[in-house]
Amino acid sequence: MTLRRFFASLRNVLLSLVGVGLILGAITYDRFRPVAMTVGPGTTIYFRPPTLDTRLHEAIHRRQMRDKTALGRFVSALRYTTDYRYRLDEEAEAKAGELCLQIHRFSSELPAYTTARSQSQAEAYRAWAWERMGVRVPDRVGAMLKGGERCSDLLRGVVLDLPPGSPLSGQEAVRLATFQFLQAFGSTGTDQQRWKARLELAGWADPVRWQLPPDVPDFDVLTLARREATPADSTLSATDAGQALHRLTYATARRMYAQLSPALPGYRGSRLLDPVEAAEVTGIHVEDWPSLLVAKAIEGQLDDRVLTYLVRLDAHPANADLETFALAADADIVGTRYRLPLQAGWGRIVLSDLEPVREAFRAQYGRAALALAEGDLPRGERILRTTLGGAIQLVRNAPFEVDVLEGMRLVVETLDGLERVLIAEGRGEEVTWRGARETRGGWARRGSRAALFSADPALMFRAMPALAQDREVPIAFRRFAYRQVALWDVCLGRRTDLVSRARHEQWTRSVEVGIAARVGDAQMLAAIRTTVRRLLEASAVPPDQICAPSRVVLPETRMAIMSAPPRLGSRASEDAY
Repeated sequence: MTLRRFFASLRNVLLSLVGVGLILGAITYDRFRPVAMTVGPGTTIYFRPPTLDTRLHEAIHRRQMRDKTALGRFVSALRYTTDYRYRLDEEAEAKAGELCLQIHRFSSELPAYTTARSQSQAEAYRAWAWERMGVRVPDRVGAMLKGGERCSDLLRGVVLDLPPGSPLSGQEAVRLATFQFLQAFGSTGTDQQRWKARLELAGWADPVRWQLPPDVPDFDVLTLARREATPADSTLSATDAGQALHRLTYATARRMYAQLSPALPGYRGSRLLDPVEAAEVTGIHVEDWPSLLVAKAIEGQLDDRVLTYLVRLDAHPANADLETFALAADADIVGTRYRLPLQAGWGRIVLSDLEPVREAFRAQYGRAALALAEGDLPRGERILRTTLGGAIQLVRNAPFEVDVLEGMRLVVETLDGLERVLIAEGRGEEVTWRGARETRGGWARRGSRAALFSADPALMFRAMPALAQDREVPIAFRRFAYRQVALWDVCLGRRTDLVSRARHEQWTRSVEVGIAARVGDAQMLAAIRTTVRRLLEASAVPPDQICAPSRVVLPETRMAIMSAPPRLGSRASEDAY
């Protein structure tokens, strides 16, 4: 009887423990509403279709269980439901591993970065991404990440339960490549440079077609804007314009990259416009000056303090450089900005510093407002028309796509200010650009331009000779188009049969006529080719395999390049990275 009672009591205790466990599990589920639950070293229950991030999160939990003994797993399960601090620690590791895919990604939301250029940016990408998200990361997670440098350790031994052939979105495909890379190489600064080089081989990081931002109008608006801009001054050369922009950009620079030409003398150290001070004095943010400040000036609502500030702004010598840049018929920005011959590969060319340029344009709106407030409407109109010419010049000749987009925004801003002046003068019928400013998509569908926004590299390759010579397409976009087929160009250059070689040489000459007419632009093109050639030779995927006709045409080639490790130890790999 006693023994029977003992087993009955034991059974009741066990049932009670199971009941308590179920209750605690239900409470935990209700509190956290998990997407998934890992119940063993090889088993995860998903409550709804998981993302790749969720699969990684749970895979780390499975790895945590595999690292424990059977008794340790039992104790861990009890502690997880009762010890909140322990649960936070367990979840922190899983969350940290998940964040690694964000810290180390190269995403289309960073077009200015992924399209290249600065060595310091390449080395600092991980730190930049961490700085951006780190403030929102709990301390426990951040301690495990250490800014992203521990990602290789966190992901070591993690096995994703991703069935072969599972469909993935473009973003998840990039994250899977990120996961594979971090497991294979690690997450130090050197590792990231190598990975960055892999991505640059394809020209873009994400294998997705590029699109213009929704706030940028069709480039047809430039045709109308040119008619409104002050006519060009034939006495100003393209070199004059490039030097003026260079001085304007780097007059207050705290450091100069070795690959940049020295800042030209004139007003070094004297800032043209401080956006914070300007907003404080006028009560209007500088980005609203073309509309609000100009409107208040027309209505005579600017007080003496604002007018005194605008007089000082109007007298700054940097305004003369903006006008030189704006009034020249053309501008050689690359040839005057960089030390030639270029010593850096394409992936290390320094980006434009757009902030001083942006401030210079906003200063012109202030000068126009001053003239309008003083009753000199013709001068205010003339300043805005000259400024419009400068924005168009930036769009046409800027080195990089991000510069072009900034120029387009400046075109729209300036047209807004000019429209207000014309209406105030009773000349509203002259405003012909309002409709064009609202259109989207038409410009890009005409002729060879459609290839710019296509996901088909073959279409881009065929369109490239015509696109390269289309003067209505900004030079930065034509250079972007070439980057999309640079791998093809280098691969075709390896062919030995005479017919293919002759056909490729003809294609090359046609492209170079459009995007390598100037010395600086020719060196930019050569830098792209050289970088791709070196990376191709350094790749663990044999060059002949990458260049095989059946493979180089496939979008999947980019993912193969991203996922495959570089071949280390060779001179080519050292040069590439």
